[in-house]
Amino acid sequence: MTSRIGWIDFSREHRDRVFSVIDMLGESGTVDELGVGAVRDALADWLFPGISTIQTRPKYFLLLPRLIQDYVAAYKEKVKVPPLTQWLREKEHALMHELAANYDYEDNNGVIGINVARNDGELARRASSIYWNGIRIHGIVDTHYSLNDYLRANDLSTIVKGRKDEHERDDPDQFEELEGFGLHLPKFEQPEGELLLDLTVAEADFLSAKFRDDDAESKRHENLLRQLVLVPEFARYAREASDFPTFAELLLADERLPEKSRYILQLALDFSFLIHSAHIRYNCCLQKQSGTTDFDEDWEAWSEDFLERRSHFAGFDLDFLFHFVAPRTKRFTQTFIRHWYNTLMEEDIDLAVLDSLVRNQEIINKGEKAKLTARSGEYSGWVGLEGINYRFPRVREIFRDIYNASNA
Repeated sequence: MTSRIGWIDFSREHRDRVFSVIDMLGESGTVDELGVGAVRDALADWLFPGISTIQTRPKYFLLLPRLIQDYVAAYKEKVKVPPLTQWLREKEHALMHELAANYDYEDNNGVIGINVARNDGELARRASSIYWNGIRIHGIVDTHYSLNDYLRANDLSTIVKGRKDEHERDDPDQFEELEGFGLHLPKFEQPEGELLLDLTVAEADFLSAKFRDDDAESKRHENLLRQLVLVPEFARYAREASDFPTFAELLLADERLPEKSRYILQLALDFSFLIHSAHIRYNCCLQKQSGTTDFDEDWEAWSEDFLERRSHFAGFDLDFLFHFVAPRTKRFTQTFIRHWYNTLMEEDIDLAVLDSLVRNQEIINKGEKAKLTARSGEYSGWVGLEGINYRFPRVREIFRDIYNASNA
């Protein structure tokens, strides 16, 4: 039997939300069977604000506001003005095809929609929806609006509607107020030749300044993007580390990392390690249900590591995690994580209790779709979250691009 996903497409905003879920489901090891994704995402927002798992290259942080800037320049004194939403959609479509052609339609260059462009199709999930949150959080566009609300509020076709000539406006004060569109993007000189996703030195400096800025209400002073800009050696750790734990250990060993940043980073690292044990037990339960024991060795290895360091985890602050970092975590998930942690910290770890906890948590989280309630069906390979990297691979690519621009 083939499973299909369907939805009623009421609006582009609703469609974007559906695509964001599909994007995550398409990544290996990201299906959140135990419902801990809210904690993961909240920690990632503290560490790396404005970064998402489906972003590709940092140049998009600048290309998209530049399109809006072009709209303002082209139509602020015109009588006939296209709707901003339609105009941006068409320009993004053209941009996708231009970039795809400039990279010879080859994968792994970070062009969003490369496969769509290769087949001359229409891009469903546009780069603007992928990058807008970061553009807003880092003040590249000064607004608290969602993308759709921003496009509606700054649509020149409605602002200038009804003007008799190029010098008359329905509401001059409103037009002047919106004329800047909250854009804070200098006119960067672009290298001659084809448009590519490599940053220029000026663009890299501008993005670094935006990441360093801590005036925005939407990001924490102690966030790691800011620290990676402030201390070049930290950025080198990000560029060269193979994974998040390696990166985290390098930073934690460096005395220059501020105490508040250190605390959040250690909390994230410890949460990733502790909650990984729940997913190991979950997979052990699934395998036993199928009559195999493929993940028992994984549990033994994790247990040995944990027991050697259990005293370190005595300071794991669940109250801070749920009261300040991830307060929107569902109550039943908070209860599950607390019980899981308390059971791990007992002198003798009771596997029956742990397995009961993961079973109950999946049932509450997934309902009838819970795999551990099935009486048939075999599962081969890992199921559920395989590891938490807090969007670090995207951060690594960002700082590689910034470094390459400055050292070209």
